[in-house]
Amino acid sequence: MGTNKIIDETKFSFFKRNKKILPSQSIEYFQERINENLSHTGESSYLRIAETIGQIKEINETLAQELITDIRTNYKRRTKLMSILNRF
Repeated sequence: MGTNKIIDETKFSFFKRNKKILPSQSIEYFQERINENLSHTGESSYLRIAETIGQIKEINETLAQELITDIRTNYKRRTKLMSILNRF
């Protein structure tokens, strides 16, 4: 496992645990994580996107729905991503 992946997982765990205490910082990090994973294709990236949207939804459901709508509009050709997002 690469160093960057370890750092990302550590940061994700931190913001996941502290999202209620640090909502704006958590949302900022979660949005960065989504954007980073949108630059890649593949199921593992798509699952990280969905997991991250789920965390945002616990803080701000309206923002989560806006992100999903934006992703559906801009990445509609990624059928696997669309099917994963259907659970929202």
